[in-house]
Amino acid sequence: STVLALAAGIPGAYGLSRFRYRGKSALAVVVLTTQMMPPLVLIIPIYTIYIGLHLNDTLLGLIIGNFAFSLPVVIWMMKSIFDSIPVEIEEAARVDGASWSFIMTRITLPIALPGLVAVSIYTFINGWDEFMFARTVVTAADKWVGTVGLASFIGIYVTPWDEILAAATIFTLPPVLLFLL
Repeated sequence: STVLALAAGIPGAYGLSRFRYRGKSALAVVVLTTQMMPPLVLIIPIYTIYIGLHLNDTLLGLIIGNFAFSLPVVIWMMKSIFDSIPVEIEEAARVDGASWSFIMTRITLPIALPGLVAVSIYTFINGWDEFMFARTVVTAADKWVGTVGLASFIGIYVTPWDEILAAATIFTLPPVLLFLL
């Protein structure tokens, strides 16, 4: 879901940051407003839709949901990063005959790379640590994500702390390794 959110969010953020068109400010407000709504409010309606589309209990449904929750964050954060890059650099490339896709991939994205890495890590960690949506959508134990699997260790009468801590250590390795890279 992180890769999908970045693939869709970066061009959207670039369009909000650089191009002038009717409804641009309204679109920016809509993107910002979606971040203000708590995801917990949307879980039951999304689950109802998922049942109708047969996406409940599938990893595809989980990926689509995480993508939908991550996309506005990616757009808004990348928009602010693109806003901080001087337009004059892109205008100079445009005068030299560069296309918009060339400008974005060869000039703007390399300048925005530190911010892009930060947004990527933030989006990955949000998807990795997400619990409530994953627990609601995916009910089959063989398809649980790490957070739901960790919570399943807790019993009514017995809590096997040694197993929970061992699983939590393994579960935290990918984000730590990603951060160290």
